[in-house]
Amino acid sequence: MVLILEAQPGLLLQRREEASSMNLEEKAEFFERRLFDRFMLHPYSLIADARVVNQPLTAHVDHSAHLLTIIALEHSVTGDRRLVGIAKSIIDSIIELDRANGLDGFLPMTARSQYGSLVVVNNWSRANNFTQLLVAYNTAYRLFEDPKIREAIRKHVTLIAQYYARNEFILRDNNGRELPYSNLSPVFFNSLSSILKLKLYPESAAFPYNASRRMDALLLIETGLNIIDKHENHGLFEYLQKKRREFTEQYGYLKNIHRLHVELGVTEYPTPSTHWLNFLILNALRHLNPAEQAYATAIESLFRAQDGAQNPFFGLLYFDAVPNVHPERKRIIEDLTQYVLSTFPLTLTNEYEMPKLDGSYKTRVRRFKLKRGVTEVVPPLPVHSRYLRNCEWKESAFRLINPKTEPIKMEFNGADYLSAYWLLQSVRKS
Repeated sequence: MVLILEAQPGLLLQRREEASSMNLEEKAEFFERRLFDRFMLHPYSLIADARVVNQPLTAHVDHSAHLLTIIALEHSVTGDRRLVGIAKSIIDSIIELDRANGLDGFLPMTARSQYGSLVVVNNWSRANNFTQLLVAYNTAYRLFEDPKIREAIRKHVTLIAQYYARNEFILRDNNGRELPYSNLSPVFFNSLSSILKLKLYPESAAFPYNASRRMDALLLIETGLNIIDKHENHGLFEYLQKKRREFTEQYGYLKNIHRLHVELGVTEYPTPSTHWLNFLILNALRHLNPAEQAYATAIESLFRAQDGAQNPFFGLLYFDAVPNVHPERKRIIEDLTQYVLSTFPLTLTNEYEMPKLDGSYKTRVRRFKLKRGVTEVVPPLPVHSRYLRNCEWKESAFRLINPKTEPIKMEFNGADYLSAYWLLQSVRKS
């Protein structure tokens, strides 16, 4: 459900003025201070995706993982030693969240601070939370040379891999119940999906439900093989090697992973948020195993499919992972990123004032998966005129929505701005 709070007239003008009140560097400093001051679950270095009026601050493991990536990218660009301590604190806090749930490699999605201690909100999670954490761990492991950071990551990755090994790549809660959308093993999910797979792709009948789920499994395996100490954990290392051979050779996990986008008329599959996650995964896989041609083909195919999405973060992830890109292609994405970030306002809430569109804008209807069609506007509005969510890069840049009054005001953390800003600086430096 999209939470939108109808705003008083004047919000659009306010946000437009905010967007032009600072340069990109000043905005990055503003959002970083704001994030640490207002969204961090002190005394832990875990962050909330949003502040909700009259509700306690709730930290999310996925957003905390993205903060680790931001800090790693910032350190790679600036060399600021202060960031080493911050990164170590984030990793320690994520491990503490695991410890609050038994330190068994299963990470609950959310937590709160109570009397200085971490309290798990519930034991629910999903595979893509682990995926986002592994993406962050890979980035930090690659960009930090600090031995304490690397050792902490190594130990926690080992713990997570052991958890998945015990559960045969199926995510289960503390009571042993399988969690939805989190089965990474080569099994049928139900008879209907099996029949559909057999009709559409006979050779893929034993695949997990989609390519994204297969890439979740591959990311876990490649991360383990690159980070786990194979001498201290020889049995686990051999198990991951065996699973990589089994998943890729017997069950074809690498086959057709480039088929990540389907467009039929006004209907697209999957959603922009799934494309965002797929770009994150493929970026990590390319860094982990640059020799694997299937990963190179997949990220190239997805980049071409999303070339018209007007999402600069997609392009930055592509250029970060793919060497020897033509300078003109890179310049176009850098210019787009510069422009989009320049239109970010400083007030990031779910309040919304519908903009008045002049004749330079056209509307269209687009449908993601089999959901009801949504109205979009071409060209995309500046960020200050869009309805805002907790991550700009997971949304369609063309979105347009009629505001519906909701009683809950939400303020978002701005990590999306920082992610794109520091990735842009890293890409420029490379």
